[in-house]
Amino acid sequence: MEQPQRLILRFELHGDAPVNLDDVIPVFHGWIQNGRLSTMLIDVADYKHVEASPGVVLIGHTDDCGIDNGLPRAESGQGFHYTRKHARLSDEASFLERLRQLWTNALEAAEALEEEAGLGVSINPGRLQLMVPDRLRYAFTEANVQAVAVLVREWLAEVFGSADVSVSHPGIDERLPLTLTVAVAGEHSVASVQASGS
Repeated sequence: MEQPQRLILRFELHGDAPVNLDDVIPVFHGWIQNGRLSTMLIDVADYKHVEASPGVVLIGHTDDCGIDNGLPRAESGQGFHYTRKHARLSDEASFLERLRQLWTNALEAAEALEEEAGLGVSINPGRLQLMVPDRLRYAFTEANVQAVAVLVREWLAEVFGSADVSVSHPGIDERLPLTLTVAVAGEHSVASVQASGS
């Protein structure tokens, strides 16, 4: 199985009100200035004027993250998305290893986001979408869905132990990136997952 060049995790955002994306821009600029994340951060891109777009995106050399304003076929409103760009890493990591690194980096960013009191958001890491925007290697077919789902279950068993994991998809469509929707039984928080060492 060839390895994907990019992987994206998207988490549901929870809060008393939708996040004002104008407030996100100075937060992300602050992260760049203060080196808030362990990856190299470069700039902030603003797509909030586009409906169902990535919203405001913090661009990095190997990793991007952002808060969207709702995406097509997403099961929730706003989400926090994290992208790992393996094509820039020239590594030989397996798909499973890439999932592990994506998870580690995404949790670091999710924790930083929750600490921004002015945004007032929380993230449930047990509710997420995995997207593989690499249609050449991973067309959105039933066979590829099943192959990736096996790896996702193995990865999440490392994170959440014996908790029941539901893996589904919003409907096969080869015009779109392969997308899996994941729900882990029980209540989970970024802090609890971080504390478990996952």
